[in-house]
Amino acid sequence: MAQKHTLMEDIHTASEWAAGNLSKTGYRADYSLESIREIERWIQENPQLFEGNSGSIIFAIGSYVGETMNRVYHGSWKTDDSDPQGELNIQVQIGTSIFWPVQRVMKRIRDGEENNLYDYVCAADPNAKSMSAGSFLDRFRRKK
Repeated sequence: MAQKHTLMEDIHTASEWAAGNLSKTGYRADYSLESIREIERWIQENPQLFEGNSGSIIFAIGSYVGETMNRVYHGSWKTDDSDPQGELNIQVQIGTSIFWPVQRVMKRIRDGEENNLYDYVCAADPNAKSMSAGSFLDRFRRKK
């Protein structure tokens, strides 16, 4: 009988797989904040990878994004091995805030740049100052 892996083991394996493959193909994958920009570039340059059954790739990229958040902001993983959709529902906790990196990667791929991963990760910064709606809109308008 095959031994069942825990989500924590799967997250680690998938994150390392993503980092290794991104690095081999010329993308920076060192778990830094800047590497999330590289993930964005990789998604834009490789849309064909998300046609059809791409669940493993999405899980790997989500694991990498979450692991980066944990390393940069001293967060921690929250998993539930009994959840039938546990891979989709893995969470990162930073302070009292909860983030769902795999779900965010899915939204990014489905809905496009409006769900930018870099902005998502930056928003997790526990030291960031809260923005008013006006300053957020000004920042958004400057990007276009």
